[in-house]
Amino acid sequence: KAKVWLRQAAEQTNIQAAMLLVCHAINRHDPQQMDELKKWLHIAVEANHPIACQNMAIYILQGLYGPPDKERALSLLYTAAEQDPTAWISIALLLTDEETDDLFHQKTSLDYWHIAAEKGQSDAMIILADCYETGHGVEKNPEKAKTLRRQVEALNPQLFGNHNESTVE
Repeated sequence: KAKVWLRQAAEQTNIQAAMLLVCHAINRHDPQQMDELKKWLHIAVEANHPIACQNMAIYILQGLYGPPDKERALSLLYTAAEQDPTAWISIALLLTDEETDDLFHQKTSLDYWHIAAEKGQSDAMIILADCYETGHGVEKNPEKAKTLRRQVEALNPQLFGNHNESTVE
């Protein structure tokens, strides 16, 4: 009965209902649910729901909507990033090409890691701290690496045993 109500609500462009149906379809791992998943996901993407945009970008990159299309995926991630700062991490990851030393892509990727870090994303701060510590893509700067690690610790004190003092040396 709940699924019937969710379908009715989603068909009337209730985005939360559409996203619940997407989650239901994903959790069932039923290949026959894929058409339904695409339908509800498309409704949520049209409304610029950030999680829907990120999921659609992943599916596009995986080729579930035709040939993989990096530009289309990036466009969806930019839309998601307007509402959800975690999308900046997805953009940085997509632009990080480990198989090439293309300096443009390294610089562009680092720009997005910085944006994500500035928006308070701890994962991005950790990546950047590693870059500054090793000099990968940036000028080596151990002090900046320590500062970033301290910021991560301040944002996530529950992950570190000491809540009063910095454990980063």
